[in-house]
Amino acid sequence: MTDTSGSVNLTMRQQQAAARRQQIIDTAARLFAEQGVAKTTTRHIAQEVGVAEGLIFRYFPTKLDLVRAVTSSAHVFLGGLRIMLQDPATTAHPLADVMQRVATVWLDLLHREAALSSILFGEALINPDIGGLLDEVIHEGASNLEHFLEGRKQRGEITPQVDTKTVAHVYMASTLMFFLRNRRLSEEAWQKEADAFATHLTTAWLRMVAH
Repeated sequence: MTDTSGSVNLTMRQQQAAARRQQIIDTAARLFAEQGVAKTTTRHIAQEVGVAEGLIFRYFPTKLDLVRAVTSSAHVFLGGLRIMLQDPATTAHPLADVMQRVATVWLDLLHREAALSSILFGEALINPDIGGLLDEVIHEGASNLEHFLEGRKQRGEITPQVDTKTVAHVYMASTLMFFLRNRRLSEEAWQKEADAFATHLTTAWLRMVAH
């Protein structure tokens, strides 16, 4: 009985810890977007969450680790893209459909957190740590896509001579440049332009890589 109860309590503690960690990430993302990473202190984040500042460092040893967790969250940058590419159902869809969805999801994630995205890209120009972190973000996103494309290449959907690493980075970089160029559009104009861009990018990209 004791063992069973202990196991249940441990699971509850783990769930509570995971919930608290996510609360810290969500709060940090909001504050970073509002006032920038440099101006947001861990003390301020702790006050907003309602915990001691030391608890922040139990989950995230450094502030940069917290920023990294924010960029990897399910609703920011990498998380949604990673989930989509790793979903077994994705493999059942034609390559053209998946690649258009990749562009759409990546752009949607960037646009949904446009304030945070703009802050991070701006601070990356003057803060080497943030710049290195964004390099990690883009590299991981492209690596996830590269892994997916390698699978499609083995299935014969991509020309054998194509370097999947290069075309994955080209695809991700193209969507990133579109966001940076158009992030200030109105919601209606953004949606129209983003949808058209995803279609045109996918069409041009497939001409380069597919049989």
